[in-house]
Amino acid sequence: MARMLAEHWGQKSLVLPPDTLDLSPVSTDIASITQLLRRMPADRVYVRVPGAQPGSGQPARMALSDIDDLATRLKQAEPLHVLGIDLHLHDEGFAEVLRRFTQKIARQVPEVAGPLSRHTVGLFLSTPGVVAPFHADQEHNFLCQAHGDKKMHMFSGNDLSIFSSEARERLAVDDIHALDTYRPELERDATVVHLQPGTVLYHPPLSPHWVDTGKDSYSLSFSFTFITASLDRLLLLHKINSRLRRLGLTPSPVGDSPAADSVKTAAARGLRSLRRVISN
Repeated sequence: MARMLAEHWGQKSLVLPPDTLDLSPVSTDIASITQLLRRMPADRVYVRVPGAQPGSGQPARMALSDIDDLATRLKQAEPLHVLGIDLHLHDEGFAEVLRRFTQKIARQVPEVAGPLSRHTVGLFLSTPGVVAPFHADQEHNFLCQAHGDKKMHMFSGNDLSIFSSEARERLAVDDIHALDTYRPELERDATVVHLQPGTVLYHPPLSPHWVDTGKDSYSLSFSFTFITASLDRLLLLHKINSRLRRLGLTPSPVGDSPAADSVKTAAARGLRSLRRVISN
């Protein structure tokens, strides 16, 4: 697995052996998950009412406090999608799972253990049949299916026709994930992975995808995400291009000119250092 993950890192999705991730330190039954979500800060729990199609765009929002019985709500026909962020900061079991998993991945991808890397644990909980619309995320993501099933429809992160430079900049600067470029004919080039209990999927950052939840049961999956120093540099480049675009310039896409990218990052880091000196 070490060689395969190293080769796929940042580039392609990869289904890993089920024993890659050990969830034994935590309880994943719906009662325990509900208790965890309700004791977490409101800004770490996102409850959304998504549309029915991959191109539905940004879902509507609601509050977890508006749902009296989450277990019952998950059995109803009305769509619901719950995202919990930073579970490891609110549960010792998830903190231990993250620690063990980070150590295991770092043996294959050393930069994961770097001093500038950031790691987190999240969860996705949804009613049967829910569609998570076409979008992209910033992080290296390991998705582990715990209950129910869903299908990940994944697309190349190098295709500017479906994920433009401007959209990448909005993701890096404003955390805007939704994409409005989905077309049914894109499915010809999709990589589709059926996640069932025990499946562990690595999904690279900045790769468009949408999710189709199975209709027989609610779906629960856990997300272990990593932002490393090299990924932080990539996101910084998109932020720099966004600033240049606001100044009326037309920057070259990230990756087109390694020399120009190096100049941009050196200048940005120099400005960061100058600001720190001035603020002190």
